[in-house]
Amino acid sequence: MPRLLLYAVAGGLVGFLFLGEFGLSAFVPLMILLALLAVGILISAVRGNASFSQWASFLFAAMIVPLMIDSRTVGLPRCGDVAAGVACFAGSRDYQTPFVLELVILIVAAAAVAVQARRITSPQPSV
Repeated sequence: MPRLLLYAVAGGLVGFLFLGEFGLSAFVPLMILLALLAVGILISAVRGNASFSQWASFLFAAMIVPLMIDSRTVGLPRCGDVAAGVACFAGSRDYQTPFVLELVILIVAAAAVAVQARRITSPQPSV
């Protein structure tokens, strides 16, 4: 359990510093790699391999801050699409794809954590 919390704290720090402050969550190839890692962790959890279970908590914690940052802009329309005086997004970068990837990573990592928690708390059959 302490190891799981250590991975979650480290994930939160990585999410805050690298993905949030340095803006690496806007780097789509990195987010695709993290999504593939999350899917691999989920497959590993479903198969009963507990060696990757800590990484699921790492990814879950790492996605919280970037999601909070991007949730402010994801619903805004582009400034060219609305009248003057309406809140809009003036940047030229794609801001919806990273948000969707962050959301997918968070959901898949949460599913992996849930599978691992279910496996840990379920009674083991006696032989």
